[in-house]
Amino acid sequence: MDKNGEVFKPRSSKAVSVPTSKTVDNTDKVGYNSLVSKTDSDLVSVCFSLDAVYKITTPAGTALVFRGAGSQVKVSQEDANYLIGLTQGAGCCGGQTPTPLFVKV
Repeated sequence: MDKNGEVFKPRSSKAVSVPTSKTVDNTDKVGYNSLVSKTDSDLVSVCFSLDAVYKITTPAGTALVFRGAGSQVKVSQEDANYLIGLTQGAGCCGGQTPTPLFVKV
């Protein structure tokens, strides 16, 4: 980059201008783990049990992001039933019991 903020392309004698200011589009903010169309009386709290970031879209189309063990989210009853049914494998070290990913609070 030269003093005028222009970058020379390899094998080219043309200079290309590069904008020096960085812009971020903040118009589309995603409201993770929040529902605006339901009232609190219609919602059920579920708690994530693994220490990991977990992103999931439920069959009802709700996009959720859980950020570690103990993350609690209020979801619809339909979503809660789906999430509570999810398990991880068949347990550790050859155990026979699958580990539940979510617990109803």
